[in-house]
Amino acid sequence: MPKGPYKHRVQSSPTGAICHPERCALLFILETSVMAAISLAKDRYARRHPLELARSLARLPRQPFLSMRAARMLAQYHQRGFHPNDRDTTQLIAEWRQTLFGENGELTEVLAS
Repeated sequence: MPKGPYKHRVQSSPTGAICHPERCALLFILETSVMAAISLAKDRYARRHPLELARSLARLPRQPFLSMRAARMLAQYHQRGFHPNDRDTTQLIAEWRQTLFGENGELTEVLAS
């Protein structure tokens, strides 16, 4: 841990302000929620189909990116000494390489042209 006036870890928020990692994460969630609300308020389709919007919002908590597993993975980024390269992603990379560029890969035709 650094000594002196720089003893606290800080990072930049999406707006460019400097804050502690925990506060920065909460600020990010707040800013994202506000921007999503503004976006929905401006969306004509959402205003014309409120029932469909309500159903979609009701399904939101069941989405994988809002799961506890995702929260734990994201929390790792705030641990001291963490670096994304410390995670073993070789299997994930091989799987996606096959899916995208394999014999019947989705992007095989793009590479051939």
